[in-house]
Amino acid sequence: MALTNTLAPKKEENTKLTFSTFCSNKKKSIEEMLGKDGATRFISAIVSAVATTPALADCSHASLLSGALLGESLKLAHSPQLGQYYLVPFKDRKSNTTQAQFILGVKGWKQLAIRSGQYRLINAIPVKEGEYLGLDPLTAEPKIRFITDPDKRDKLPVVGYYAYFELLNGYRRGLYWTKNHALEHADRYSQAFSWHGVNTDKMQKVSYEDYLLGKYPKQDEWKYSSFWYKDFDTMACGKVVKALLSGGDAPLSIEMQQALNADENVIEMGEGEEFHFGTADKADNVSPDIPENIDEDGVVSDTTDETTENEQAPAEKPKKATKAKASPKAEESQEEMSDLFFNN
Repeated sequence: MALTNTLAPKKEENTKLTFSTFCSNKKKSIEEMLGKDGATRFISAIVSAVATTPALADCSHASLLSGALLGESLKLAHSPQLGQYYLVPFKDRKSNTTQAQFILGVKGWKQLAIRSGQYRLINAIPVKEGEYLGLDPLTAEPKIRFITDPDKRDKLPVVGYYAYFELLNGYRRGLYWTKNHALEHADRYSQAFSWHGVNTDKMQKVSYEDYLLGKYPKQDEWKYSSFWYKDFDTMACGKVVKALLSGGDAPLSIEMQQALNADENVIEMGEGEEFHFGTADKADNVSPDIPENIDEDGVVSDTTDETTENEQAPAEKPKKATKAKASPKAEESQEEMSDLFFNN
């Protein structure tokens, strides 16, 4: 879905108009893309989302609308309760503006994969203590044996995250991240999250462990508004699915490739341009829930890579699913856990 500069706001527009008024002024252009009924539903949903999330009200109106339109073009619902995608605010130091960052949730990845018509099963789940059995020596696939007693399982701590897909032709692939790996990823790439805490003259944040224990002043609750704090397991599952799908073995539809390019980026619109993606590096920006004058060296060390090795989209065109075959050993080692995994 191409967007033209009819949606690009005037320079003064953001400071004078509410987001609701901004969307009303763009309604005709949105109707041309989504139809009259579709535009009414879309505007109502996104305005409601912004109204119930105060931090989003500070975001550039164009970045909010662009991110929501991308989600609409992927036929995903913007609702934190559904968890298909999120618009997350951050402070862009380069332009001195607050922008909306597009983040695809685990349920969004599942929707796109199943919709492609090439996946029989796809899922991601937290792994509890005692369930990870190591790597298969022949296939290097993670071996997981899930505990079947739900009461017993609920009481055990999470030690990692497992993502898994199976194609219609029987080809299977799984990926396991330890919880420390997920924590390191969040600490590195999420502007608002700090694994070990922050203690500088300009910002104090407790460690993630202390946050879980409630060892922080209640007046500082705003510092921990990131989804990585509120629902770490769900966010981690989404990132493992992304890493699995972008690893080179998964067939990717056009929608899935578009989502891989857009995830964790700002969807921008310029004069006469279609969608293009701006970066939202932790090293280059400051989260909107952190004061603008914070010393970035007190928050996180500089990074230059935008994605980890596991998360980089394949440079070459993915292999067709019909050419991929699972070895008998791989099928045998995964057979027992398949039903347990996909029933969760």
